[in-house]
Order: sequence, then structure tokens, then C-alpha cells
Amino acid sequence: MQDNSKLDAVSAFDVNDVDFVGKLVPATFTRELPLFFTFPTASFGRCGTVVSKCDPTTRIPLEPRPSSLLFLTSTTFPSLHRIPCYLLDPYRLICITSTYHCFNMCRWFAYISPTEPCLLSDVLITPKHALTNQVNDHYLPGLIAHLPDKITAEHEANARNRVLNADGLGVAWYTSSYSDFERGITGESEDGKPHTGLRPAIYKTIQPPKGDMNYRSICANTETRCCFAHIRATSESAVAHVNNHPFIFGKFAFMHNGSISDFTSIRRAICDMLDHDTYANIQGSTDSEHIGALFMHHLSSGKGADTWDENYSVHAIANALHTAIKTVCNLQKKILGPKRRPNSLNLAATDGVQMVACRFRNHKEEQPPSLYFSTRAGTTLNRKYPDHPDGDERPDEGPKKDEKEHGKHVIVASEPSTYIEEDWNLINKNQFLIVHKDGRFTLQNMLYSESWNADHAEADKAVQAEADQKAAADETQGQKTITAETEGQEAKVVEAEGH
Repeated sequence: MQDNSKLDAVSAFDVNDVDFVGKLVPATFTRELPLFFTFPTASFGRCGTVVSKCDPTTRIPLEPRPSSLLFLTSTTFPSLHRIPCYLLDPYRLICITSTYHCFNMCRWFAYISPTEPCLLSDVLITPKHALTNQVNDHYLPGLIAHLPDKITAEHEANARNRVLNADGLGVAWYTSSYSDFERGITGESEDGKPHTGLRPAIYKTIQPPKGDMNYRSICANTETRCCFAHIRATSESAVAHVNNHPFIFGKFAFMHNGSISDFTSIRRAICDMLDHDTYANIQGSTDSEHIGALFMHHLSSGKGADTWDENYSVHAIANALHTAIKTVCNLQKKILGPKRRPNSLNLAATDGVQMVACRFRNHKEEQPPSLYFSTRAGTTLNRKYPDHPDGDERPDEGPKKDEKEHGKHVIVASEPSTYIEEDWNLINKNQFLIVHKDGRFTLQNMLYSESWNADHAEADKAVQAEADQKAAADETQGQKTITAETEGQEAKVVEAEGH
């Protein structure tokens, strides 16, 4: 039976007395039965943000309940703009934010070295702040307020980072096993094509990684000189294995943190640009896999899967990522015009021996999701060497290798996973990190056009203006219809009187 006391409590709640993370959409309470928390339009994003009743002076929540966060998705309510209030606690209200404005980020980790392998469990599981634990725990050193006169540093850090990343896990690690077992003296594999060097193996699951015994077993028994790992927080597409990162194109692995705003509006245009093989390789429905396909299409010049195993320079990889980003921004400008919104595109691609990552957001002030790199943390993460990623003192475990023996390596991650903050550097907004075959790295600012800039407020204005224009047109059309009907009735009356 419905809890009427909860209905009364919610109906008396004043939305003007709340504080929030993200953008509060104007809402009204109605006396429909059952009572609904009603929003003026259905075109808002999938995820909710917790709203707490606050002290009007200090803006400190009077009764925060951080342990009882409630996230609603379109699976729960297909029409998110009308949420039955009897399902909500008056101190745990949900407000819907603008599409993709908040709470749609993932976390990822990448390791690459020309000589030094890592054990997957050392880098992905053992540390207190390993990727496995970033499902619900976050560490973001160095993120500061970029809009100090408008938004707090906490909001800037949280808006595109703090989230429950529980929608899937994927790990790709590079191994020479396939090449080592090619058949015969021709060096050809079962499909009749030569495959030399490193190839990606992949494991994906929608199970929580902390309790996935298959994942833990693989990590405990797998070493590699290159790995990509990703935990997902879906922004719109379904929770399914095929939607988990990394995505594989031949010997290339690709992953993404962020979102393409209004992806469904440009999805068909993206697909129309792809060559047959790249399009056919898309198995899921995510914006991430589609921009990955754009990257592969541009890298291979649209020549298809036969070229995916060719050797490309690291600069060609960076150029293909840049072209994919430019394509998305230009399509949004062409199709959506002033209604386009900013994208968050933290991208990474590797062929197992070289890697390119970027941190991107096309807004003149807002920052992308966090992205760090380190050239020293790999030593701390490796159990063969002294120290521990959490800084814990450990009993004598026997002789350790000298840390100077550790090979060159680069780690790129959404969040640091070792306790030595100085070992990590925040990649700047709209910047590439390029890792060469010999382990050297370079940071390169992205060529950026100011015409790519988009803004939520301007998009909201454009959407509202279009809605007002349509409403005015509908009203005009309605008046014309009424006038025509009236004139028709009058004509019939005159005709009847004439008879």
C-alpha cells in the first residue's frame, strides 16, 4: 500500500530550500494521484543527483544521507520527467539534470612499457586506490576551481568525476601468444594472414569487479607490457558486455571516459562516414565505440580491416584521434547548431607498443574529467621492487630488485593509484600525451578551434526558443483552425437560410 505520510512530506517540501550538485531543473509538485515530482519537459538526462534540505545561511545539509543515494535510470522509469514521489524520501529527493551534464563518467587505467611487464593484479587490484576500488571511491589531487567566482572547486571536481562506476568492467592486455603459435614455415595464421608481434586479449563482464573471481584469477596470473582497463558508468546505453570498453579494432585497443552530448542526434551521420569493415565491427550502442570506430576509420584511411594490423606511427594515431574529435564537433555544429552541448572526450588508443591519450572538453571554461600520468608509479606498483602503492610498511619479504632496474614506462589513469602524489601529473585540458615505442613521452597541445566551443546555457536558450516558436506556431494554427471552422459554420447557416 502507498505510504501517504511520505506523500504529504514530499508535497510540502519547498524546492527553493535545497542545495545541489549540478544544475537544478525547475520543478513543480502536482496533486495527481499518485503524486508526482513533475518536470516541465521529458528531454533530460538519465541520471539523478541527490538534493538535500539545507540551512539557508551556511548551505550545509540539515539531514544528509550519503549512504542512501538513489539513482534512477530509464530502465526504472521510461519517462524520467514524472517520478512517483511515494518512491522517494523527502530528504533524498532526486532532481534530473540536463542531458549528459553530470554523472556520466567512467574510470580507466593504462600501462605501457617497452621492456618492463606488470602483473595485472599489482596494478588493478592490490592498491587501496586501484581501479577495481574506483567503483565507489575517488582520489583527485590537483583539481582546483577553474571558475572560482562562480562554482566551487568541489563542484568542478565532482561534476564530471564523482559517480558510482558499476555498469561494467573490461581489461585488454597485449600478448605475443597468437604470433608465437602461427602455423608452418610461412608464418601465416589460421586465417591465412600474417600476424606478428603483440595482440590484445580481452575480458569483459558486467559483474562488480571486487567479487568477480574470473577477473581476479586472470589478473593474478597475467603479466603484460601493455594493458588497458576500464570500469563503466553508463550515461545512456544499456548495461551489456558489448558496451564495455576497451573496444578492439585489429591490433588496436581504444577506450573513452566522458560522453558525446546528444549522441543520438549525430549517430546516423557518424555511421554514414564509416567504411564497411569499421561499421561492421561495432557491436554495441555506445557513443564511445562509435568515436572509436571514427578513430579507426581515419587511421586506416577507410581501407578496411585488412589494414588494421599495419604499423602506424604514433603521430598518425594522434592525428586520427584529433580528426575523430573534430568530426564529432563539426557534426554537432551542423546538425544541432546553437542547441549543441559540450563533450567530454578523454580518449586512449594503443597498438601494444605505442600509445596516445588525450583530455578534451569543448567548453571555454569547464574542465574535462580527470586524467593523470606517471613515469614512476609503475615501480611502486610492482611487487618485485621496494615500497608499496599504499605506503604500508611490510615485513621482510626477501631481496628486492633495485628500483633503478625498472624499465621505462608510462601510466595514464583517471585517478592516481599510489600514495606518492608527486609521482602523478594532471594532463592539461585539450592536451595529448604521446608515448613512443622506446618509452619516451611527449605532451602536445591539441589544435583547437574556438568554433568548437559549446555551452549548456546557450543550448538551453536555443531549445527554449525553439519550443516557444513551436508553441506560438501551434497557437496560430489553432486560431486559424477555429476561424476556419467558425466561417464554415456561418456559411452553412447562410446557405440554410437561403433555402
